[in-house]
Amino acid sequence: MGPDASPFALPALRSLGELAGTQPVVIVDSREQDPLPFARLRTQTGALITGDYSVAGLETLFAVERKSIADLVACCVNQNRERFERELHRLRGFQFKRLLNIGVEEEIWRCKYHSNISPKRGRDGHPERVRDPL
Repeated sequence: MGPDASPFALPALRSLGELAGTQPVVIVDSREQDPLPFARLRTQTGALITGDYSVAGLETLFAVERKSIADLVACCVNQNRERFERELHRLRGFQFKRLLNIGVEEEIWRCKYHSNISPKRGRDGHPERVRDPL
């Protein structure tokens, strides 16, 4: 299997027509405490290696890690920082990976989170804070 090869195999062309009416199923990690609502897609709870959301059949290729503003700010300090960096490191192995931030900029500026990090530092970050992109 080459470096770009996927363990997920598409069906033969003659059976692609059978897929026309199918919709992807969103896998929600069983540890997700307050899952996002998906009005147009079916969801299923499952244990994901990393991330909070994936697509059935693509769990080793597709991952979305969701963070609220409060969670994201909390990830910048102490042991939470190390855990967050491990999460980001695991995401690097996925072909499709996203960090989904839930909230609005106003939450940062009005300090609507629990942390000792100032809004300016939380928004501007630190030069060494983000070393490796996903």
